[in-house]
Order: sequence, then structure tokens, then C-alpha cells
Amino acid sequence: SIRIMEHFIPEIFWHDRASLLSIDIDDNMNGEDRYRLATCSMQKEIRLWELGFETCPGRKTTELAVSFIANITGHHHSINAVQFHTINNARYRASGDSEGRLIVWKLSDLPPGPPEDPELPPNKENWVKHKLIHHDSDVTCLAWQPNGAKLASVGRDNVLLIHDMLMNGKRVLSVANMREFPNGMSWDPLGRYIVTQSTDRKMEVIDAIKGTKLRLIYAVDFPSLTFSSSHATDPTPTKLFYDDQMMSFKRLPSFSPCGQLVVVPCAHIESRDNNFYGNYVFTRKDVISSGRPSWLLPSPKATFLVKMCPVIFALVENAKENYSGLPHRIIWLSLTN
Repeated sequence: SIRIMEHFIPEIFWHDRASLLSIDIDDNMNGEDRYRLATCSMQKEIRLWELGFETCPGRKTTELAVSFIANITGHHHSINAVQFHTINNARYRASGDSEGRLIVWKLSDLPPGPPEDPELPPNKENWVKHKLIHHDSDVTCLAWQPNGAKLASVGRDNVLLIHDMLMNGKRVLSVANMREFPNGMSWDPLGRYIVTQSTDRKMEVIDAIKGTKLRLIYAVDFPSLTFSSSHATDPTPTKLFYDDQMMSFKRLPSFSPCGQLVVVPCAHIESRDNNFYGNYVFTRKDVISSGRPSWLLPSPKATFLVKMCPVIFALVENAKENYSGLPHRIIWLSLTN
């Protein structure tokens, strides 16, 4: 079944009032009930935060607390993407900027040095540069190979590149002519596919092993659809995604942690008298064979990001319906403009 969950905002922190361009949660904290959160912005800095539940003084309840971990410098232009990863039990983080620089950082056991900015607290963790590689153009999105050491990047040069960190950052794959530049990407947890989204209303499926393009998803022959008494479409080829007028820096699809579903934002169907927004859900089979979404989940506004919870949950007992047909539940969030 599909359920909508409420959320709350525990606290708000400023990133020097600079526009945030990417965030990532480090979900591998060795069993601790605490998480690292990385933010990057036009400020050319990466900031790390810790999220954890703490017991409130004098009360039995717990609240989500946010604390500062580190401020990391090294880029000379705005940082567009940041992602955590684990390789051989070591913690890494990759970041890409508008100069085409990709920096792979590694968490060091050595204590951090004195703070570079006297207005900030001292760093609690020491992240050192592990490898500097280049994308040849502005980096728009990053994706680590699940359970592997390869790093994929896409940029404004309409190219997808893959570098291997176990081969000293060697470029091992290049996929050119990605239509309009991709600004969103997700790597299949089973390692086989990479999906990208672009500002030209297209989604591409790439073979992450061979570097071949498997499917371009743009428009689908839908039957006549009726969403409400005053919201209908004609039985004609329908463009699936929002065009480049959508005010969003990224379009981020996401594979489910089991790899059997792909949830894709920016759904936009222009009906006779209105617009319809939401997310598409593709099955692993159909995203390759037909390119047709299996479900369209509505949203009151245009969506631009999907983020999966890495935990796979048991099915709800006595649930009346199981739309996905999967033997488990998956949970994700979606952001709107």
C-alpha cells in the first residue's frame, strides 16, 4: 500500500545564506543511531553535520538534535554535488564543482587541524583529499557504484563518466551525447544500470558495465486518462516530464534499495484544462523493455527529487492492497517546488 507520512523540522541552520546545491546523508555509521549530513553550496565549502536523537532534560521523550562536525574547503567554484560512500570499510566522500573538479575525500584517523574560519567551531573530523580527478565540464550530479569503488559523474558537456578509485581514479567509461545535459542520476543497487534525467524532458537508461544506451524515455502512448471530472487527457502520445521551465537545479530519480523499482520525479501531464504533477514508478523490467511507467503518483506541485530509505521493511499485516507486488515495503520521500 502507499502511505503519506508527516514530518517535522527540528532546527534550522544557515549555510552562510548561500544557495544549497546538494545534500547527502551518510547512512553507514557502524550501527550508531547517529548520522552525518553533508551540505554544499555556492559558498565553495562543504559542511558536515551530525543528526542524532537525544533525551530531553527532565523528560522521557527524545528529540532530533543537529550539531556541527566540520567545514571543509578545497574547491574554488560552487559545489554542485556531494555523496558519501564506503570502500573496504573506509569512509569516502566525493564532491564535484562548476569547474569540473571532482575531489574524493577520505576520513582520516588523525586529529583535525586548527579551524580556518575563526567564526566557526573547530572541526571534529579530519577529511583529507584522497584523489583529484576531472570531468572536463561543470559537474551536475554524482553517483557511487553500489558496493563498489567506481564513481559516476554527469555534467553540462552532456557526458557521463565513470572513474575507478581502485585504479587510482582512472577513467574507465565514457558515454557521450546525453541529449541535453543531465542534472540527475541514480545507480542501480544491483550494479547493472544507471538512469539519468535531463532538462529536455528525457530520461535515459545506461548499461553501467558496457556503457551502451539501452532506453530513451520521453513520450508514451497513453490511453485517454481521466484524473477527475474536469481533468482529462486525449489518447495521443504524451510527453512524460516537465520541460526546462521548471525552476529546479536538479531532477533526481532513485532506484529502490532492492533494485526492482525506479521512482522518477518531474512527472508533468498536460491535460485539456489543467496540469497534472507527480512521480512515475517504473518496474525494473518495464524501464528497459517498454519504457512505460507502471504507476503515476500524484502531487499538488511539480516534484524534482526522490530519495529512498535504504531500509527494506516488512509488509503491513492485513494490508488490503500491494500495488508493487514486492514481498516487502519500501519508503521514499519526494520534494516539490
